[in-house]
Amino acid sequence: MKDKGLILIVGVCCFIAYFLLVKHAMLFMLSDAYYYSSLAESLNQTDHLYSLTTIPRQPIVTTQNGIVLLQYVCIQLGVDNAAERLYYLSVLCFLVSLFSLFTIKKLLTDIFYYGKVKTFLVLLAIALNTKWHTSLLQPINDVFFVFLAVFYIYIFLIDRIVFSKKVIYFIFISLLITHFRMQALLVFFTAAIVCFYFKNYKEGITHITLSVVSILSVWVLNYFIVDDYSGIGSITEYFFNNLTIDYLIDSFNTLTNSTLPILFFGTKKLSQYYSTLFAFMIFILFVAGYKSTVNHDKRMIFIFIFILLNVLLVVIFPSQTARYLLVVLPFIIILLLDFIPSIPFQKWFLGAYVTILFFLLSYRVFFSTPDTSLDEGVGLHFDIDYSLNKENSNKFKHKYSFEYDLVTETYKGRVTYFLFDKSSVDDQKTSNDRIIYAGTPVFFEYFKKKLLKEQVTILSEKESNLKFNLSHHLRNDAKIFELKVRY
Repeated sequence: MKDKGLILIVGVCCFIAYFLLVKHAMLFMLSDAYYYSSLAESLNQTDHLYSLTTIPRQPIVTTQNGIVLLQYVCIQLGVDNAAERLYYLSVLCFLVSLFSLFTIKKLLTDIFYYGKVKTFLVLLAIALNTKWHTSLLQPINDVFFVFLAVFYIYIFLIDRIVFSKKVIYFIFISLLITHFRMQALLVFFTAAIVCFYFKNYKEGITHITLSVVSILSVWVLNYFIVDDYSGIGSITEYFFNNLTIDYLIDSFNTLTNSTLPILFFGTKKLSQYYSTLFAFMIFILFVAGYKSTVNHDKRMIFIFIFILLNVLLVVIFPSQTARYLLVVLPFIIILLLDFIPSIPFQKWFLGAYVTILFFLLSYRVFFSTPDTSLDEGVGLHFDIDYSLNKENSNKFKHKYSFEYDLVTETYKGRVTYFLFDKSSVDDQKTSNDRIIYAGTPVFFEYFKKKLLKEQVTILSEKESNLKFNLSHHLRNDAKIFELKVRY
């Protein structure tokens, strides 16, 4: 098989994923993107970053606002419509995701010396991974962070580039990467640890210095555009107040029962069958890491430490999600393959994994229904369900006043801000026990069944005269339904 043919197959898979995501799901899964969009609009209107999705406006909850600057540039270029900005940026994200895969290909061939077939199978496994696409094709920070991190690692591990030239790449990346994800600091720390391990102290100090430069670049920018850090402070306080042994145990269980299954297969529906397998996989990673230290293999030591630091971050972080581990997905695959001594068995393992991903993706595309669809898939249904679960009634109720002032908790207010062109009042009003459901009549029937399963009594229902913003290109058969309920 020729190299160009392999790349073409992977590229086609990525394009199909992008087409399905944009056609069926792009505007209906982007709560973070709407949040960043409102920050960009705030920067344009007030010269400072605030979330405009709620009344009153809210301070920022993160310093990771690189995508906000890209949205702001779009606004300055005259793209005022939020939907158009999101579509344009999704195209950019698609191109950057392709560059990420190309960088991974170079890493596999130039540093780990994989053959064509083995390289193709690894890239195909990533290209068929729905979590990879549903996160990296969204117009948020993720894809830019993943690309810059993988590129930094490639430059660090490649031998044919002298260090003086590497530093130029490192400086350029360090000035950008933490604007997209502070998690990038783990790249610098891993590089420094590896350098110190091999007694290359000069290069190790360089990477520590670059981490400081990267932090300063964020601080300098935020000095001019952020004047309220209370949102970040509240999250930090919550994190330290809840970091206990019981929390860490529960978080590790979440890692094996939910986060890793979603990372590798895009679903946790079958987690009760293979949660033990993922716990064993973590054990294998430690064995492979020990093997790399015994062999003094710089490449494997680096990726083991990098994986370990990122997994620890996810375990201790208050909001554990699989997309925080996407940056280590290719490296986990590499480390697992290194654990398998036989090259034919490595190819068999990759082939089996690719086959499973292909069937899971096919199931989502052709056979899934609202009741049976695998969660966290490509979102092929037009289904905007603003309620969450009965465990937290404030989140479960999507609250409206009689005047249709939106009353939501902040996270869901991001979505209503976009769909209804209206900020929501921040969860301080008395609920009218009303649920507003936006979707097609068919999916509305499924939604009502969900309510009944949650023991929610439907007192009345009607089609609402509240309309979507037509510029958002929603489906023509979409309607808005209003329910009066009793919990």
